[in-house]
Amino acid sequence: MSKKLLCLVLAMIFVVGLLTFSAAADDNIRVFLNDEEIVFDVPPQIINDRTMVPMRATFEALGFDVEWDADGHDVIKDRQFLDTYDVDATTIVASKEIGGGLGKRYVIIQIGGLFVKRTSVWYCGELMSIGSSTVDWVEGIGFLCCHNFDRIAFPQVVNGRTLVPLRTIERGLNADVEWCDDTRTVTITTSEEARLPNIERRDGMYLVYLAQYVAHPALDSVREGFISGLADEGFTEGQNVDFAKFNAHSDDFMFDIAVIEAYNANPDLIFAVGGMAASKLMWIDTIPIVVSAVRGSAWDTPRANVTGTSSEVPVVEQFELLTQLLPNAQTVGIIYDSWWSRTQADEAVEIARTLGLDYVRRSVVNTYDVARVAEYLAERVDVIYVPICHTVMAEYAALITAATDLGIPVIVGERGGVYAGALATRGIDYYQLGRQSAVMAAQILRGEANPQDMPIQFQHYTMMTTTINLTTAELLGITIPDDILANAILVE
Repeated sequence: MSKKLLCLVLAMIFVVGLLTFSAAADDNIRVFLNDEEIVFDVPPQIINDRTMVPMRATFEALGFDVEWDADGHDVIKDRQFLDTYDVDATTIVASKEIGGGLGKRYVIIQIGGLFVKRTSVWYCGELMSIGSSTVDWVEGIGFLCCHNFDRIAFPQVVNGRTLVPLRTIERGLNADVEWCDDTRTVTITTSEEARLPNIERRDGMYLVYLAQYVAHPALDSVREGFISGLADEGFTEGQNVDFAKFNAHSDDFMFDIAVIEAYNANPDLIFAVGGMAASKLMWIDTIPIVVSAVRGSAWDTPRANVTGTSSEVPVVEQFELLTQLLPNAQTVGIIYDSWWSRTQADEAVEIARTLGLDYVRRSVVNTYDVARVAEYLAERVDVIYVPICHTVMAEYAALITAATDLGIPVIVGERGGVYAGALATRGIDYYQLGRQSAVMAAQILRGEANPQDMPIQFQHYTMMTTTINLTTAELLGITIPDDILANAILVE
């Protein structure tokens, strides 16, 4: 080979090497936990359009101890709820003490064997005794079924490290995960740790336990409205009533412990904020319970010791607002979670038909689906309607961006979506709903009524509020009628 040809070949190799290095650098994914970067010996990767991160380094950064098989069989072999456990599969066990030493959370992931096509996560605890009986569930199981996990990317071993879908962390470990495509960075923010309240029964004082599963502006307003309403009814905090306030911050394990603590404290009344909190309290049948911000036919009638107020979504009023703001809209896109919001979607379809509107309905399985479905709808409809659906609500930003980029307005089922950039909503005033619940609670505390004799109450349509995002209206060139502006909450 001539020197000239050799130089040419070497130059080409050098250029290709630079290009390869550049591509690798561009593909580099960085992961930050509470603003601190996690260092990996095997880098995160995009597999099947899903971000996969090394389990050990990520979980250890979150405070977990991680072991391969070591105690896996001992941890779960006697758990009746794990009857599908495959002893031949590779098992990784991550554990972490939580609740100030109250117990441990275990995350168990199997690779190969029975679960080769799924990711499974359990929170395992100990059976706890309540009085003379034994609870028929395991404290803090919080079993996350397959439909909650990504069906495209599953745990797999790459260069000796187990990579798991990033959303496993978000859904299984009480943390928020955000992906920035521009900088190719992942930000993990751990949620506030739930703290059990100090419960003390004082002489001459009523004791009311406030149970809330997740922090959310609407649910927080219910709680504050309840406390305010009880004060107006003569039950003032610190004077004649003590509140034991608990917010689980979406932590199933801690909520289940709190429920048992509430039962053992035997308060005069339990106030459950939201459907998740209410449903987890339903095994208690000896303490009066007032629920609020619950939805669905299961809450249409009171139970032996349970009553309260419903936040059933006013879909009719929301479609009325839609037609008032967008009189020329003919086709409505409906996006919803088929697991949690099908009933509202069905109602929306019937209302659309009654109004002579065309519709396109699409469901999502998980948060990954939201942006894709939003783009699909935005290309085919004049307006998108979103019922109250926590899966979609978690991705408001992606949905609203996809819609507004194509000039499509979004009508949502609750006020938080309007603050996120949706055009408008007409819905429940959650603070007033809390006050409405307080009136019922006061009647029970005074011995004037029993829960089973108190019908579930709904908020009257005259108390519902309209919220308009003026910035979004201007961006989309939509003129809001003066009569609606005059009575609306305006967001800029």
